[in-house]
Amino acid sequence: MRKAIFYLTLILSLLDINGSGFCLPSIKVKDGPGKVIELDRAPQSIVSPAASIAEVLCTIDLEKQIIGITDYCNYPKRAKQKEKIGGFATPNIDKIVSLEPDIIFAFGTPRQPVVEKLVTRGQKVFWIYPLIQRKVNTVLTTIKNNKILVIPCSLLSYRPWSHIAETIERTDRLLHPEKFTTSQSAPVVQVSFPSRNSNLFTTSCHSDSNDYPQRIVSLGPAITEELYLLGVEDKLIANTIYCQRPPEAKKKLKIGTVITVDIERILNLKPDLVLATSLTDPKQVEKLRKLGVRVWRFPQAKNFSQICDNFLQLGKMVGKEKRAHNILAKVKQRIQKVKTRFGNLPKPRVFIQVGANPLFTVTKDSFINELIELAGGVNIARGVKSGFYSREQVIKQNPDIILIVTMGIVGEQEKKIWQKFKNINAIRNNRIYIIDSNKVCSPTPLSFVEALQELTRIFHPGINDE
Repeated sequence: MRKAIFYLTLILSLLDINGSGFCLPSIKVKDGPGKVIELDRAPQSIVSPAASIAEVLCTIDLEKQIIGITDYCNYPKRAKQKEKIGGFATPNIDKIVSLEPDIIFAFGTPRQPVVEKLVTRGQKVFWIYPLIQRKVNTVLTTIKNNKILVIPCSLLSYRPWSHIAETIERTDRLLHPEKFTTSQSAPVVQVSFPSRNSNLFTTSCHSDSNDYPQRIVSLGPAITEELYLLGVEDKLIANTIYCQRPPEAKKKLKIGTVITVDIERILNLKPDLVLATSLTDPKQVEKLRKLGVRVWRFPQAKNFSQICDNFLQLGKMVGKEKRAHNILAKVKQRIQKVKTRFGNLPKPRVFIQVGANPLFTVTKDSFINELIELAGGVNIARGVKSGFYSREQVIKQNPDIILIVTMGIVGEQEKKIWQKFKNINAIRNNRIYIIDSNKVCSPTPLSFVEALQELTRIFHPGINDE
């Protein structure tokens, strides 16, 4: 569910309806600083500079009341036909005033001067501000004349809210009382796209394929690969220069690196959803969000279970949850076969190098460590606190196998350096290998098991891994 829905339903759930239809005797709500705001009737004409709130209003069947939306509002498709009132952060005040709305729902980015100008022009504004960074006195000044409602909160998330069913039901009851008797509850159904609208909706909402993102930007190689695995590559409109798998992904428009992206280019693409990783610059993520772009940032997976969680979440977001479950079931079967076959074999001691200058390896808090252990090896650095490692430490630990993650020409250079240390078991027995970084460093569930099988062949040569 988009950010605004909880706060919008919070406001609406406080309403007291004493009549039929959509007419109210009054509306009273209390803002963050404790001031009571009162409206004499429910709004019949609404303007929202926030795409998220416009989406919510359509979701709860208030599309007819919307008379103006931001230029960035492109969902649902029918909302695109509404009058446009300018950008998300700087809406056209003259345009808004000319529409003569009963109320304006603002959210997040619109700056205080914009809101105050609307107030001075006689407009009623509900200002749902996500992270109030103003002093209380400033806030009190902004809500003069009972025109603005400020809701401070630091609990914003793109994740579905655990109590969203209740708030949606209460909202539907408040806005459409004619549908209920005093004992009835709004029927709730499951749909598959929690990040767009929530995984719980009233039956009045739509759950067709158009509910899922149609224009996706990927900021991570694994995310790109997973979109292809899920069969939604036609929705992928851009990715990073590091998105090389599958080969078709190379043809997609490039918008930067895993860490730094071209924000202007992303905005011009008008994506429904941007999928970021833990490596994506947090400041750029926040800037995109403030500009009205929906960004989902996946956390760094520390083990295979978390890789699966991220993949399943992505499957839900793009409407491919069943396919994601099927892929995971097959992958887990393959992993179980590996564990059964290699679990009791002698365990070679392994050093894996994932960086040079300085030398860098992985500790126990990494899915790469789990890869090594599942393949029947022992990571010689699993007990250290930091991934920084020295050649002297490697020589002292004397590993049986050295793995170098692909680093282009640097990987080959590192291999030549290691081959000078003839006293290391791995060098003496010619067991130094360069492995694919795409499989090992940013795996999908499928490439994780492929990397696992590759490691079993390295650790236990001559033993069939099938």
